[in-house]
Amino acid sequence: MARASVLVLVSVGAFTALSDAPPTLAPTLPAFTLSDPLGRSFTDTQLSARGAIVVVTAPTLSQGDAQQAWSAALRTLEPGDAGPLRVMLEDMSQSWFRPIVLGKMKESYKPTSPLILLLDEGGLVRKALGVGEVVTVALAFAPGGKLVAVETSAGTAERAKRLLDAVRAGEGPR
Repeated sequence: MARASVLVLVSVGAFTALSDAPPTLAPTLPAFTLSDPLGRSFTDTQLSARGAIVVVTAPTLSQGDAQQAWSAALRTLEPGDAGPLRVMLEDMSQSWFRPIVLGKMKESYKPTSPLILLLDEGGLVRKALGVGEVVTVALAFAPGGKLVAVETSAGTAERAKRLLDAVRAGEGPR
């Protein structure tokens, strides 16, 4: 049985070895249940079991470019039905235009997309991860939810691949 990992993205600067990661970041994926714009529920257990790339961000004007860059970067990764999931985790508590933003998310979200959009309504998962407000950060979690790498720079295909490689390296032998 193949094992997968979780990669959580939260953006502010550069790829960081875990030993150099900010001390405020959670060492493991916190427990949660979040919904996508269509109301489907997802849990930390699902992400930890299969693995995921999760971009933690906020639906604000200041984070729009970072969101688009990471979304495009994650779409460059090879499809992997049994591999890590690709997740955009949106802290909705930071949006001043929540009804408008949510409406646009519902219109454009496709459940068959390679990216899963999760709504962190109160920002509690972002806070539990140790991610500040008004940033977009990438965190890589191995199976079981252990943090293995951090990316704080803008999303690029190379950075997404580096994080994917860190997640896979955290899996142990295949």
